[in-house]
Amino acid sequence: MNEVDVLLERVKSIQIDCSHSFQKIKDCGVIKESLVKGVILGGPGHVFSFIVRCISCSLELQHNACFTCPNCFLPLVKDNFLSERQQYFGRAYLYYNVRIAHCPQCKFSVANDEWDQ
Repeated sequence: MNEVDVLLERVKSIQIDCSHSFQKIKDCGVIKESLVKGVILGGPGHVFSFIVRCISCSLELQHNACFTCPNCFLPLVKDNFLSERQQYFGRAYLYYNVRIAHCPQCKFSVANDEWDQ
């Protein structure tokens, strides 16, 4: 192993043992708000992701806002019921409805297209 490989292994070891404190460093994509105020659009064609970096070990991770809150970095909780797609997207689609996912800590919500057949 050369010196660079040794250093990379050391960085990996530090990142594995780190307790991580992440901060958002980059938004990837454009947030599109649904017709319902405070709810963004998610699903195919409406993917919004973001990159976070640990301030202790510099580990970078990319998250999809359909599954992870871009404010708190917590996993989103899916509602147990489907809603009419037209209410959020402005038009119906034969095989899809919407399932809302929300952050358990803040008010972030996303309307995700979901196959309903």
